[in-house]
Amino acid sequence: MSNVFYSGREEKEVDIYQTVGDVDPPPRRGTLHDVGGTRKSLLCMGALVLLLLAGVAMVTTYSVFVTLEKNWFQKENEDLNFRFNQLQDSLTAGRQCPAGWSGLGCSCYLKVNKSLSWSEARKRCRERGADLVVVHSQQEQNLVWQLSGTGWSWIGLRNKHRYNNTWTWVDGSATTQTFWTAEEPQVFPLTHAACCDDQGLWRKTFFSTELSAICEMQSSGVVKSDV
Repeated sequence: MSNVFYSGREEKEVDIYQTVGDVDPPPRRGTLHDVGGTRKSLLCMGALVLLLLAGVAMVTTYSVFVTLEKNWFQKENEDLNFRFNQLQDSLTAGRQCPAGWSGLGCSCYLKVNKSLSWSEARKRCRERGADLVVVHSQQEQNLVWQLSGTGWSWIGLRNKHRYNNTWTWVDGSATTQTFWTAEEPQVFPLTHAACCDDQGLWRKTFFSTELSAICEMQSSGVVKSDV
C-alpha cells in the first residue's frame, strides 16, 4: 500500500513539472546592448529634426531678407522719382514759357499754323528766337504729336546727303531715338521729316511741301507769340 502511495506522489510531481515546463518564460529585460542601440536611434532622429528646423529657419530668414530688400529698393525708387519730379517742377516754375507756348522740362513749344515750306517754317521759328523742334524722348514726341493735331507739321530733322540715308537735327545732334512709320525712312536724297500720322509717327517729304511747323526754344527770354 505504501508503494502505491509513493507511486501516485511521483506521478503528481512529474505532472507538475511538465505543466510548469509548458508555461512560456517571462519576457527578458533589455540588455545593455539593446538600450544603447535605442539611445543611438533617438540621437539620430533628434539630429535630423534639428537639421530640418535649421533649414526651415534659414529659408524663412532668406525670404524675409529678400522681401525687406525688395521693399527698400521700391521705396528708394519712389523717393528718387519724387525728387526728380520736384526738381523738374522747380525748373519749370523758375523758367516760364511765353503766352501761347507749351512747356516741357526746360523747353517751350509752339505750333505755327501756316502752310510753309521747310525752309520758310524754320525761318518763322527763328524769328521767334526758336528753331524747328528737336525730338530726343518719347515724352517730347508725345507733346509734338499733340501740338501737331490732325495735320502734318515740320520738325527739325533732315537728310542733306544725296546718296545715303543719314538724318541729322537742326542743332547738329544725332538721332538717338526715332519715330518713323514702318516704311520709313527710305533712301531718298534731300528730304525732310514731318510729324505726325494718326499713330504719332514721322514720314519724309520734299522740303517744298507746305505744312505747318513745330518750334522749340529754351524757356527763357521773351519772344513773339503771334502765329
